Parts: sequence; C-alpha cells; structure tokens
Amino acid sequence: EKAKGRSAGARVGRDDAKDKRKKRSRRFDWDYYRTCVSEGLRDVAYRFLLPPFKLGIKLDDTMNSELGFSYDRTLAGEDGDEVSPTERWTAPVVDGASPTEYGNRLADSGELVSLASGGDADWDRPDPDAVDPLRAARYVASMEVAHEPRVRRTLRDMYRQSAVLSTRPTARGAASIDAFHEFYGLHLLRDKPVRDHFPSDPAELERKRQRLDAEEAADLERNLRKAESDSCLRYLSLLRADRSGDISLQVHLPYVQSSFDDPNVEWHKRPSSELVRERQNIKPMMDVLERCYLPAGGDTDEWNEERRRVLRSALLNHLLPQFESETRRDLRDAAVKAGVAAAGESLRSMATEGPYRPSHY
Repeated sequence: EKAKGRSAGARVGRDDAKDKRKKRSRRFDWDYYRTCVSEGLRDVAYRFLLPPFKLGIKLDDTMNSELGFSYDRTLAGEDGDEVSPTERWTAPVVDGASPTEYGNRLADSGELVSLASGGDADWDRPDPDAVDPLRAARYVASMEVAHEPRVRRTLRDMYRQSAVLSTRPTARGAASIDAFHEFYGLHLLRDKPVRDHFPSDPAELERKRQRLDAEEAADLERNLRKAESDSCLRYLSLLRADRSGDISLQVHLPYVQSSFDDPNVEWHKRPSSELVRERQNIKPMMDVLERCYLPAGGDTDEWNEERRRVLRSALLNHLLPQFESETRRDLRDAAVKAGVAAAGESLRSMATEGPYRPSHY
C-alpha cells in the first residue's frame, strides 16, 4: 500500500511539473510575441507574407464553399480599384534579394531589430550558426496564423478526421500485463481512428440513409450508436490504464514511417524521443495551407520556403498541441457521458427486474 501511495504521489508530482512547464512555455510565447510586435516586426513580416485574416477567408472559402474562393471578393471599406484582385489576396513578392539579403538590408537601415531566439525547434534551425534575420518576423506571423479563427476551425476538422490514438505498455505494464490482466488487449493499440469515438458526420450519414429503406436506416443508426458507445466505454478503460501507469496513451496524426532512423524497429519499442510531432504526417494540412498562402503568380524557392516555415511553425508549435489537448478533453467528456448512460441503463435494468421465481412452482 505504501509503495502504491508513493507511486501515485510521484505521478501527481510529474503531472504538476508538466502543467507548470506548459504554463511557462505559453507565457514565454506571448511575452516573446509582444516583444517582437513592439519592435515593429509585424510590419516587416507582412511585407512578404499574407495577413492571417486573408488566409482564413481564402481557406474557409476553398474548403467549405461550393464555388471556392474568388479573387474578385472585396472586404468592407476596401477600394477594389487600388490594386488588382490577385494582388489584393496574394502575399507580396520581394524582388531582387534573397531573404537573408533583404533581412540584412532592413537591419542595416534600423527597420529590423535582431532578437534572441524564440525557442525555435531544431527543424526550423538546421544550422544554428547561420544568420537568420527574419526569424523573429516569422515567429510573429506563425503566432497570428495559429490564432486566426477560420484557420483553426478548418484545420481542427481536418485533424479530427485524421487523428489516431495509440497505446504502448510502460515498463511497469510490460512486466505485469499478461493474457489474464484486465488491460490485456488495450496495451498495444496502434493508430485507432479517433473519429470512431464521436458521432458520424451528418452529411455522410445522410448519404448512407438515402440508399436504405426505413427499417435499414433505423438499424444503421442503432448500430452506429452502439459502436460509438462501445468505443467510448473502451476509452474509459484506456484512461484508467493510463492513470494507473500501465500504459502510455497518445493522440497524434499518423507517423511517416520513412522518417524514423530505423524503420525496422517494432512500433511499440520505439523510444519516446522519436515520437515527436515533426515525424507526424502534416502534409495534407500543409498542402491546403500552401495553396492559399503562397503567391498565386509564383516566387523564388527561397521566399516560398520562408512562407512554408511560417506554416510549419504554426502547425507544429501552436496548433497541433492545442488540437491534441482539445481532442483528449473531448474524448474524455464523451467517454464519461457514455459511461454514465451505461451505468444508468444497468441500474434501471436491475431496478425493474422482477423477484426471483423458482421454475418448479
């Protein structure tokens, strides 16, 4: 009992430390962002980047409108004759200079202030010693892209459709889970779609109903509800196993297998240090964002790479962590709701069961 108490206390301590680190990280993000904005780096960023609200409008129309996005669209208070429709909705193009040359030119003129690193990931700084004067400007743009409501809504829907959950046994679980353990079968789940735990998409469900008669449609809906309830109840068991320290539960996008150092290693034996967001498949999201973010008329590879780095930073550093947290929260809420409903149904069944009547009377 004492050992269990110490183990539980250690887990609580680790969770508290993790929460404090997350709060410090978020606080640093906003402090660094405010510093960059106060130094005028937002103005520098949008000399070669598309403003986030325009990206949100283009993305929303592209993904959700039947007609798609039209460059002839004007905003309230805008004069449509000032620039061509394409220029109005396209990132500005810097002619005659590479990103490094342009940044150095602004720094020499005093328009660009060089700030310390904003906690860039390794993928964003392949050469830490290289001169990167536009890094802070990209940081401002990535923060604003990540907090644009239309961008968040569209990418959140894409994330929910592609996200999966996986479990692996911890050292304790590997030693204790066998064929007779209560968590056996839950300790090695790989890439189980998260959408199984949520109601089906109404549009997709309606398309299925159109091909069925009334009785078949009722059976379909009943089966879908049962499958959803079973998945939610199973997730309750996963939460219990995760909190007991027997398994590690992760919500993520599918990993790109070719990105691992040794693809032949079994998936559940990979070290946690390899299971990072940079190895997740964000290509579908990047393709959609690039179609709206990069200049329609084209630009040099160097400048387009600067814009891609903004999008990758927004996804990997801001949006994916938020989507993971939201998905885990919604999974827990849906599982608890299903668990309460199942417990209520079980209690109702017990309460309405008649007295025992021997069959020989």
